[in-house]
Amino acid sequence: LITDEAVLSESFPYTGEDTKTMQVSARDYNSITGNLKLIEELGVTGAALTVLPFNMTQYTSSTITSAPSAEYKVRLQKGENKITAKFLPTHPLYKGLDIRYGISVDGGATSIVSLKTDEGESVWRANVLRGYAKGDKYISSDTEKDVTVKIYFADPGLVLSGIDVTTEYVSSYTAKLIN
Repeated sequence: LITDEAVLSESFPYTGEDTKTMQVSARDYNSITGNLKLIEELGVTGAALTVLPFNMTQYTSSTITSAPSAEYKVRLQKGENKITAKFLPTHPLYKGLDIRYGISVDGGATSIVSLKTDEGESVWRANVLRGYAKGDKYISSDTEKDVTVKIYFADPGLVLSGIDVTTEYVSSYTAKLIN
């Protein structure tokens, strides 16, 4: 029985009328570089991407653009958008390693995000309960448009399950009530 409120609210987020989510499976990439392999029947979207055979290279901010990568086309809505990259809730392969990914939107600067957690901590429990570890990137858009999201595999053992793009919006009915 889970009694940690933070774990419960993070594991089962409210996705009511005030949000719109586009889900993209790891299999729906536009292009890939490096030794990325698609593994069917794995992850929360039914397929996952990882580097196989293992490439034990750890990429840094200065070398991240040479890391294996996958590109996805996603649609941003006008307003605030949250891009959530979903990965299998794994640990680094051995002590001293991290488990990081890089994310770039439309060729912009690449952000490197660590998903490393310790067994038993609340973030780790939330990851296991929902079936994935996640990293969020927030993008504001003046218009509805398609963009390219590029995910870089910065450390060995990283397994991408998919990407969600969530937009907070006010329904036309609610807008009439508040305006």
